[in-house]
Amino acid sequence: MMRHGYGMMNGFGMGGGLIMCFGLLILILVALYIYKHNNNTNSDALELLKMKLVKGEITEEEYINKKSILLKK
Repeated sequence: MMRHGYGMMNGFGMGGGLIMCFGLLILILVALYIYKHNNNTNSDALELLKMKLVKGEITEEEYINKKSILLKK
């Protein structure tokens, strides 16, 4: 008896699994890029904040307040 339809694995075959793995890999890489980009932004902002404190442009109280705001994000 012969079955009608798409055949093995609903038409995806062996290549469909590779395509799915490739897509998953792309999603993971994009998520890592976004995560690292956001962390670098916070680090840069903290460095600028530290420099302002060292130069005397802001007080220690302002530094602590602004640092806590940056670390909440």
